[in-house]
Amino acid sequence: MLPPNRIRVVELPWASAVTRIFDDDAVDVAVLSLDGVLQLLETGEKLRVVMVMDQSTGGDAVMARPEIKSLQDLKGRRVGVDVFGVGMYLLVNALEKGGMTLKDVQIVPLIQPEVESMFQEGSIDAAVASEPWLTQISGTGMQRLYDSTELKVPILRMLVASDRACTVFAEELTLLMRAMTRITRQVRSGQEFDGTGAILRREKVSFDDFVKSLPRWHPLDQKQNMEMLDGPQPKLEAIAGPMAEQMLRHGMLQKLPEKAVWLDPQFLSKAWAP
Repeated sequence: MLPPNRIRVVELPWASAVTRIFDDDAVDVAVLSLDGVLQLLETGEKLRVVMVMDQSTGGDAVMARPEIKSLQDLKGRRVGVDVFGVGMYLLVNALEKGGMTLKDVQIVPLIQPEVESMFQEGSIDAAVASEPWLTQISGTGMQRLYDSTELKVPILRMLVASDRACTVFAEELTLLMRAMTRITRQVRSGQEFDGTGAILRREKVSFDDFVKSLPRWHPLDQKQNMEMLDGPQPKLEAIAGPMAEQMLRHGMLQKLPEKAVWLDPQFLSKAWAP
């Protein structure tokens, strides 16, 4: 759907790489979670959230070996997590619910594709897993101790652009966002679409498992995006405050981001055009 002479997709295997390459101005647009956006704002990065793509509704979870029955049982255990990704945010919330902090567990850094093999090797006792790797390990007797449905401030994944991209590449941004909303409708139809086979091979899931995983992510429509990004009191600003304060408590931020203009709803009216 994307014109190859105008938009080039750069694939990166883990969240920290996405943050770094955006911070280095090597890309103009990136997909980031809200915690990643706050970390970039802390450094003074000039960016704009142009669309909130979706909200995790169970698509991220703390999974543990069968003998670990509760969050309290994680004390002293080896927990795998992408330390620069949204998994850390989920983990600190899970530990807070269990009356613990990061100091009460042994953090084992990993990237998502390693979750299944590290469980098999016995390198970890628990891990924060996201789809599609969450589906891959869910049928192996693992315990789901905590997931994103329990969060007070949700996990949101969003399209973020540099200030420059919002002006110099405004037309390309519109093309990208329109393609994203179109493919979302196709994917959510529950029917096979062009490219289904490639996705299933890549993610190592069956079509049935792929369809079953879809409800664990809730795509935001145009109205919900306007509520998030526009108006005198955008919803995204309201939920970013408590998240930033929690990240600061756990050392995920060194200081609260300075006040900045970081929401840009100007492209939303065209993103859902027929």
